[in-house]
Amino acid sequence: MICTVDREMRKILTACEVHPDLISIMTELACFAQAIRFASEASIFFDPTTFSEDLYFLEYNFLAFSPSLPDGEPEAKIDQACRLGALLYLKAVLQEFPHSTTGSTFLLTHLQEALEDITIQQSNSALLLWLALVGGSPSKGEMRLWFVDYLVRIQSVVLVISFDDFEVDMSRMLGLKKVFGRSFEALWNETMVRSGAYFA
Repeated sequence: MICTVDREMRKILTACEVHPDLISIMTELACFAQAIRFASEASIFFDPTTFSEDLYFLEYNFLAFSPSLPDGEPEAKIDQACRLGALLYLKAVLQEFPHSTTGSTFLLTHLQEALEDITIQQSNSALLLWLALVGGSPSKGEMRLWFVDYLVRIQSVVLVISFDDFEVDMSRMLGLKKVFGRSFEALWNETMVRSGAYFA
């Protein structure tokens, strides 16, 4: 299972031209998410604090990625968006941890700015779809409308019939339904309504 996750994650992110070092961190995040899922399904006494050290280690690696680049090498927008989305996902996975060093509003704002500068293409649609779902689920107001419109734009490039975790490439490794719950379902419904209005 872990080998499959590693292989699929690397294939998707390589196609999106994500930095190799960031691909490795994203793969670790996918393995972490799988471990959380298996542990929660195996025991009704699941204690998420068991994974606190792993959580903070991953968060540190995502925060340290940009400063670790060679002097003068700017962070690519796709890398920035991927890193910010991953941090938002981490915050949502284990909401029991209140001491995260980054706030959701800050992350959402910068994720939106990064996505605005990335051209939606077939080759990067799997990652952009996942990032838009991660950003849209916790967002509210005008920002949520922006993410809904962005999801509709993705649908104009690649048809997404369902946001089920097994139907969306990235979500098979980094599931969204259990992480974001009803806010994720509401986002999907809003996108379908908006999509119908645009393409009717």
